[in-house]
Amino acid sequence: DPDHEDRYDYKYDGSVAYYFDSVPANTNSTTTGHIYFKSNVLKCLDLSHNRVSDNTNIQTWPCNTTDAQYWYFQDEQIKLASNQGYCLDLYKANPTDGNNIQLYKCNGTNAQDWIYDADHQFIRSKIDLTKCLKVIDDNVVLGSCTDSGDAASYMKWIVPGAY
Repeated sequence: DPDHEDRYDYKYDGSVAYYFDSVPANTNSTTTGHIYFKSNVLKCLDLSHNRVSDNTNIQTWPCNTTDAQYWYFQDEQIKLASNQGYCLDLYKANPTDGNNIQLYKCNGTNAQDWIYDADHQFIRSKIDLTKCLKVIDDNVVLGSCTDSGDAASYMKWIVPGAY
């Protein structure tokens, strides 16, 4: 898409990884702002107990209309739509497999920078593009990106508004 050439900055494994499109928060919509877990599209990225505070765990949960499931995409950050001062955050910026993904006040660090790889449907950590959001027992953690076998099903996401 020539209108978005400036967003094609990151390449990995021969495919293009994209920034998120800026999508205005719209908590009246049933789709805008949701991030769907591809293996079970009835589950969405969710803020545990809808608790807006530092270190709150991110999980998958049956999709619903609570504020816990609406996300705002701005540049490389994934922000909670109901409180855009909070971002999806890699715990202690540590890219080790299994490290927790949490909510944390937006602070401009690379622990809060994410790239959506539309070709593979991965959400990659900008700290290490070989690492992606992964679901283990409904908890969202960081894992080594893989597009083969059963493991791939635990890290694919459908992100409306992203390209």
